[in-house]
Amino acid sequence: LYSCGLRVSEAVKLRVADVNLESGILTIRDAKFGKSRLIPLSDSLLSRCREYRENVIYWFRDDDFFFIAPDRTMLSPNTVYQRFRKLLWASGIHYGGKGTGPRLHDLRHTFAVHTLQHWVESGEDLTAMLPVLSVFMGHGSLEATSRYLRLTAEVYPDVMRRVESVCGYVIPEGAASEAN
Repeated sequence: LYSCGLRVSEAVKLRVADVNLESGILTIRDAKFGKSRLIPLSDSLLSRCREYRENVIYWFRDDDFFFIAPDRTMLSPNTVYQRFRKLLWASGIHYGGKGTGPRLHDLRHTFAVHTLQHWVESGEDLTAMLPVLSVFMGHGSLEATSRYLRLTAEVYPDVMRRVESVCGYVIPEGAASEAN
């Protein structure tokens, strides 16, 4: 979820055929807003997915879910949430309850914020890259991506100063509060 910025629903709906372990590309099909997209895997995540395929799901067919429940159906998002909470507990991280986190969806938010931070630090043209992030994450609009700019502003104010100086006009003031 963190490495690709996926929604939980997108991860659990992946089929074996959607995870191309040769090219290192995920195919996200018919996600939120009916969008489909291609997501590149990092080398480390590609390696882990190959290990998983070889050692855990070596007998699966292309139409099986990549992350499969014991009864060979789609892994429930609720199961993923419960495992996440168990990992938090085992790691000594307090789970504050519904709405107070940390939440599983925070991994997606962190992906977006870290991507913006990396682009700023490497001198990328943010007027060109911000729409790329929006499409990459499957947002319905550029305004929906603006929530990550707000999170970035809270955690990385120096990054936001640079973003605003380069592309402050891309997302009109007040759009962050209206984003889905």
